Amino acid sequence: MLIAADMCAAMLLYELSFHWRREFRAAIAWLLVLNVLFIVLQAFLFFATSAGIVDFYKMLFGAESRFSEDYLNITRFSGFHVEPGTYANYMGCLLAIMMLVSEFSERLVLLTCVSIIGIFLTNSGSSVYFVPLVTLLGLYLWRKEVRPLHLIVLAAAIATYLIASGIVTHLEERFINQPSDGSLTHRIEGLAAYRAKSVEEKFVGIGFVSDPCVRCHYQDIGVLFNLTTRGGAVVTLALLGLLVRMIRVNGVLLAILLVLVPLNEKMFFYEPPVWLFVLFALTGPTHAARRKATTPGTVHPGGVAPPRERLP
Repeated sequence: MLIAADMCAAMLLYELSFHWRREFRAAIAWLLVLNVLFIVLQAFLFFATSAGIVDFYKMLFGAESRFSEDYLNITRFSGFHVEPGTYANYMGCLLAIMMLVSEFSERLVLLTCVSIIGIFLTNSGSSVYFVPLVTLLGLYLWRKEVRPLHLIVLAAAIATYLIASGIVTHLEERFINQPSDGSLTHRIEGLAAYRAKSVEEKFVGIGFVSDPCVRCHYQDIGVLFNLTTRGGAVVTLALLGLLVRMIRVNGVLLAILLVLVPLNEKMFFYEPPVWLFVLFALTGPTHAARRKATTPGTVHPGGVAPPRERLP
């Protein structure tokens, strides 16, 4: 029931977005802004006071967030999410959706920049994945408006943060020099559990009811991996069909960038944000604008539908 409800929610939001596009974009924008405000406030209170990191997640949901004041010589903020990587994953997905449904504007660029700052503040492995990805996605979608100077400034800003924050040294210590890492270890255990399955089980799929390993956080390996391994050949063929559609609509280069978003998403395979993104990726930014323009009876902010044009 939960899976069906989540999938229906994604499809409903997708359809409603074409009738209330301005309201839909505003809702996504406010979600992004709210997340950025919380994580920036968390970072400000930590560096400006000696009280430590304020646990907004615990205030809202009662359980402790897995932030870290000093994890291998770096501070990891999580906003009001359960952990820094979760923040980076959800923000990356929301920002990608915002780019697909919005026309280029200075406000969108500003929103993208502050969202990237929020993702970077997590100092997580996911942040180093999603920041370059959404940056490349934005540059491709806005390639007609972007100037060489913008690219130079953007590259300099990202490189400066990577060097000054110590995140590169932190990730090298975490994933290369350490004998093991909690997040990476869980993924390796999940991959090993899948490889241990028989050929028949891999063809049919290991199923969507339970994980093939205990407490290995199988969903952290990525949405696409979960769908293909759980659903087997049938789901894999369906996903290949979606990929063909995505390439036809967006072209090969944009389709590759779009596929990379759910490839490393740590969400559960049924969560609405990732399927909302997939639906917009299958529509494509150009086709979405065309459908918006031709949707009959589109409701305008005043609640009045525009008159239909008479055919000649």
